[in-house]
Amino acid sequence: MATPAYHSIKNSEIEEIEFNWGKLRLLAGEFEGRKGYMSKYLPLDYYDL
Repeated sequence: MATPAYHSIKNSEIEEIEFNWGKLRLLAGEFEGRKGYMSKYLPLDYYDL
């Protein structure tokens, strides 16, 4: 097991994808071919809608 670590992410590093109904902030993982900043640290899709 790896030692726990924390990594901050700045708003400027978060990919924002706009839709008619709002926006998706891609924190980690992949969405429509785009990769989130934290993808190298988190092996999952993590969105803020």
